[in-house]
Amino acid sequence: MYEYKATIVRIIDGDTIVCTVDLGFFMDRREEGFRVGRIDAPEVTLRGSTTPEEKAAGLDLRGYLAGFLTGQEVTLRTGKDNGRGKYRWVAEVLFPASLIPPSSATTLEGREGAVFVEDGEMVNLSDFLVASGLAEYKEY
Repeated sequence: MYEYKATIVRIIDGDTIVCTVDLGFFMDRREEGFRVGRIDAPEVTLRGSTTPEEKAAGLDLRGYLAGFLTGQEVTLRTGKDNGRGKYRWVAEVLFPASLIPPSSATTLEGREGAVFVEDGEMVNLSDFLVASGLAEYKEY
């Protein structure tokens, strides 16, 4: 398991982000794409089987996530076995619980399976999106 500090540059869709990654020793990897591990979220482009409704949901989700994650420092966890997928690395994304918008936290309080706080004050983005009903777990 490898951990990196990163800053989210932009949100592509609910399961794809672009980050600047701190590699340590004063080295950064700029504008690297990451697939958020273990989930599938609505797409933002009309390709293949994507419906107009799914595209609309994907655009809403992108705007929602961009509103509180863009420009924020996160922790990326990767492993040797989950390497590089289609055009991007696969990573678990952890962010500070303090970034969750108050309205979202209230909505999630009573939800079954809404246990997504990890490492004290860090939230796993995959688990957060599934608990919020915005994505579903998917094995790749």
